[in-house]
Amino acid sequence: MMPLEEFGKSLIDEVRNASLSEFFQTLNGEMLSQRALAIHTKSERFTPEDLSMMKDLLRDYCDLMLHNTCMFLEGNPNVRLSIIDENREWIDIEDVSDGLAGELYSDEGWLHKYGV
Repeated sequence: MMPLEEFGKSLIDEVRNASLSEFFQTLNGEMLSQRALAIHTKSERFTPEDLSMMKDLLRDYCDLMLHNTCMFLEGNPNVRLSIIDENREWIDIEDVSDGLAGELYSDEGWLHKYGV
């Protein structure tokens, strides 16, 4: 797997999917913190349709936050994002991507390939 693709897979798995998983576990009563239990108790009042909409909204907002984070990383002159290539050398992501936020989308995008 190419370094940019590895970065994208990790970003989706370790940030987006992990966040969604924790939230869904909270809704299902599987998280035991006081805050999670309080959210679960409140969520029991919702219909299955309400919960489905809530999950869809959360996915959309996670995706939006990833998009905005990618735009921030690319557009901020004070931030430099580098990855290690197959030769074990550091390269700027801007040199291997024509737009980090764009890597999220399409049938070949990170969200489609690695998202839950």
